Amino acid sequence: MFKLETLGNRQLRSFLIATVIGLGALAGTLTGGAWVSADDGTGTGGTGTGGAGTGGTGTGGTGTGGTAVETPTPTPTPDETSVPGVVEHVVAIAGDGKAVVAWLNPEDNGGSPITSYIVTTLPGGATTSVDAPAHYLVVEGLTNGEEVSFTVAAVNVNGAGDPSAPSNVVTPDEGKDEDLQKIRKLIGRIQAAIQRARAHYERAEGRVEAHEAKAAGKARAHYERAEARAEAQFDKAEGRAQAKFERAVSRARASYERLEGRLEAVLARAEGKDQYDEVKARVDARLEEEQAKLQDRLSELQEDLDERLAELRSDLAEKLSKIEEQLSKRLENLEEGHDERLEKLAERLRDRIRKLSEKLFDRISDAQSDD
Repeated sequence: MFKLETLGNRQLRSFLIATVIGLGALAGTLTGGAWVSADDGTGTGGTGTGGAGTGGTGTGGTGTGGTAVETPTPTPTPDETSVPGVVEHVVAIAGDGKAVVAWLNPEDNGGSPITSYIVTTLPGGATTSVDAPAHYLVVEGLTNGEEVSFTVAAVNVNGAGDPSAPSNVVTPDEGKDEDLQKIRKLIGRIQAAIQRARAHYERAEGRVEAHEAKAAGKARAHYERAEARAEAQFDKAEGRAQAKFERAVSRARASYERLEGRLEAVLARAEGKDQYDEVKARVDARLEEEQAKLQDRLSELQEDLDERLAELRSDLAEKLSKIEEQLSKRLENLEEGHDERLEKLAERLRDRIRKLSEKLFDRISDAQSDD
């Protein structure tokens, strides 16, 4: 069996959850934020006393960074930024001549992205840095049998933040690499389980998206049919109003033309007679009067038509507005239901990840007890 140096449960659990999530490269849909993961980075060495290593010398030697999760923030103006806050939950696990140091990102990045982390070995003060967004480092060049602990400080464009509280004390020794290998294997299995859970979530998410898109499509199609029916009803009513107007205009013109024919017949009968001029004057006066009446009637009919068409257009606009309002409400309800379903799926996935992380913690705890 393998064992870990004695850690508080909260620290170890935080380390394991951070490691599993980092290795799993889970996206921000699970937490409401935009989390990203990165490839492994290689630490650059610092100076100190003790053994040598590539990129730096001293106790603490060189380090290889691990994948991590980082919470990006909007780019602020320079006067809004500061150094990062304190790194949280720094823990260490001993190996043969080395140790794995892991940490959680600080809650406050100072308003500027974290660019690297500085790991300091105690005692001695040798430092090793690793580019962000790494969240763990393999510190090599340690002396077996000597107790060491570590602090971690986050760095951004404004400089390094305060170092963390020291990690738990560990003692590198021969044979402890097997412990690390077993831990990595456990993490690998948990990672695979998380990836399967993530794939299941994505398939379920796809089904929810497809269902929402289908329902939205049906709602829009229903809206378009209702819109078409309303416009067709308007066209029919407009046609009836126009036809009624044209019939009334025809009747008014026909009435005037009949009167005009009768008056012309009267004038024709009076032609050659002494009273012709008197009759013609009366006929002209009557025709002028009837023409004015005809124009008044035609204007009245046009006003009636315009008023009717305006009323029909108003009714159409009101119907279309109600239809659009119903569509908007339907789409809003669909979106709310869609968001609720996705949140439930995300919560199930978060719960699954928590259980997997706890399973890893419990198995390591059992191994410690057996040891």
